[in-house]
Amino acid sequence: MTMREIRVTEDRAQAARDLLTHWATFPRRLAYVETLSEQDVLESPHIALGTVDEIVTQLEYQREHWGLSYLQIGFADREASAPVLARLARQPAIPAR
Repeated sequence: MTMREIRVTEDRAQAARDLLTHWATFPRRLAYVETLSEQDVLESPHIALGTVDEIVTQLEYQREHWGLSYLQIGFADREASAPVLARLARQPAIPAR
């Protein structure tokens, strides 16, 4: 599963609104972005927003219900995803250098 965005945050709704605002600046690259809602962003399996616990719960649900066995995470999300992946692997996160 390709993850388009991973953001560790205490305010999922605000992060979703921030993404929509950012995406709206690229209307030619993101067709129909103006039709997306905050809820669409929060329910997308390709976007993970929230606390580490919330994101881990989302990814575990996707693994259990859809049989996902891998994640493809972009370079820009490497630091945000580290504590999430460590929790999924049940190992402590290795700090970024």
